[in-house]
Amino acid sequence: TIDGVCFDSAGSSTVPTSLYSSVAAVNCGLVTLYNCTNVRITNCRFTNFYNGLSVVKCSTVWVTNNEVSNWYVYGILGSLCSRAFFDYNNVQTCDFAGAGNAYGIMVTGDQAGGHTSDTTSISNNFIKGVKSWDGLMTHDITRLKVIGNVIEDCRVGIDVGHFDVTNVIKSVVVEGNIISLTSTDTWAGAGASHNGIAVIGFDATHQCERVSIIGNQVDNFGAMTGAVLSGTPSPYGLQHIRNLTVTGNQVTGAGSVNVSTGMFLVGTLNNVTITGNNFNGTFGSGCIRSTATIDYISVSGNTTTDSNTANINEYYSSGTITQLSSKGNVTNSVSPYGLTGTITNSDINLYGASTAWNPGLIANNTSVSATVAVTYA
Repeated sequence: TIDGVCFDSAGSSTVPTSLYSSVAAVNCGLVTLYNCTNVRITNCRFTNFYNGLSVVKCSTVWVTNNEVSNWYVYGILGSLCSRAFFDYNNVQTCDFAGAGNAYGIMVTGDQAGGHTSDTTSISNNFIKGVKSWDGLMTHDITRLKVIGNVIEDCRVGIDVGHFDVTNVIKSVVVEGNIISLTSTDTWAGAGASHNGIAVIGFDATHQCERVSIIGNQVDNFGAMTGAVLSGTPSPYGLQHIRNLTVTGNQVTGAGSVNVSTGMFLVGTLNNVTITGNNFNGTFGSGCIRSTATIDYISVSGNTTTDSNTANINEYYSSGTITQLSSKGNVTNSVSPYGLTGTITNSDINLYGASTAWNPGLIANNTSVSATVAVTYA
């Protein structure tokens, strides 16, 4: 147990030169714990070091109510831990300001190597000022809760997914987080990811499984002047997931970057439900856009207000969808649907006043029911 101690060093940019046990020097913090049980680090302060706090290969861990500031790579690092709770911490002002990776809180596992990170909470933290990369990042975690965090001034708010083919991501809840993304492009025009919430599996056979994204708010996506975006750029970037529910989320202030979407579906997805979400911004690439191969997707009860009513609301631009159900959505777009992929067994009920029809575009007041493969070109 470490409680109520202030740890202060001389500066953050110097890479540590001494390893601790099996923890590489570059991953050591002002405090580093390795292979411990029943760890409690509470009410402490960590500042002016390469990494603030490192907890590695520990079980039954509470890292709570701490303050971390002026670090370079990891504010808080939790690696290879199980039954770990990283909650109620205040993590602000990463000193790294270039084109590269830094993290407010990073928690990772290694199930293939025998170190399953099982039952993890990263909740109710305040994270601010990781302009180059992730406010909060996890890879290779089973039974993960990311709930109630406030994340500001980061390029990516929450990043959950596979780092390589051996990773396992199962039973994930991302709920009630409030995210306001950075307006500063520290990458100076070089391509890099940009998301409010990203959940990304490795490929079609190594997917994230059982993911719920509920009641989150993402603001200020695409506000970096001159930024070049790569990966799945979107307030909600979702790739290679099995059993996905996205409900009750909000997007506001999106769209300064021309490729903006409200939600981007990529890769191979199975059993997808998108319901009751609210999008407000400019969505030049489609508010809900899919390039994915999907067996079943239900899109219902979503509301979009697009500052450019010519933008397509739901845009299924490529990929193959076996079963699409889209009902009860509301948008001010004059082109609520764009379809250029392949769809079978679709049930689409549209909305609005226009009766215009264009090749490759289904406009308002048009119903489509297909029982065979249909390619829209």
